[in-house]
Amino acid sequence: MMDIADFRSQFKVEPAKSSRFIVNVIHPPGLSEGRDINAGLMFRAFDASLSGRSLETETFRYYGPYSEIPYQSKVTDLEISFYTDDEEMEELKYFLKWIGYVHGSGTYDFNFPDEYQSTVEIEKLAETGTIALKMQFLRAYPVTVSETPLSWEDDDFIKVKIQMAFTDYKLVEVEHHSSDENHSTESSHE
Repeated sequence: MMDIADFRSQFKVEPAKSSRFIVNVIHPPGLSEGRDINAGLMFRAFDASLSGRSLETETFRYYGPYSEIPYQSKVTDLEISFYTDDEEMEELKYFLKWIGYVHGSGTYDFNFPDEYQSTVEIEKLAETGTIALKMQFLRAYPVTVSETPLSWEDDDFIKVKIQMAFTDYKLVEVEHHSSDENHSTESSHE
């Protein structure tokens, strides 16, 4: 039989909660409009998913039983949802302009990736407010701006849902200090 105290003792602190995070969308270099909205986006992101990673495999048999051999890794797209303001809906306009900049309306041409790709950073915060995990999604750009339903029957907030592709991600090393380590470091300098 499992003992709850034994289960809880396996964690240094409480299990991580999904409700503490910050999203930082770096403005793409070629998109001229919308730079002033970027700072506000981190406060309006209410839902995000850290991308998963999997290995694509091929069944292979040289001698003996079949085995799965990996040949490529694959990441899932980044999904982020934002609340938008009631006056100008700037968040929705920003991502529609960005996706339109990738492939402009009325033309069959795509812009160069260096002009529309950017970096998205997601920081998972601990209950203390310190950064527990920081991921950078590199060469990211929106591939879907989901439809925005409107209804007289619903008085809910409008949510702007974005799906972003990226080529790779990076885990950024974050220094972690316990309160005991901070105290001993401070006392050694005295």
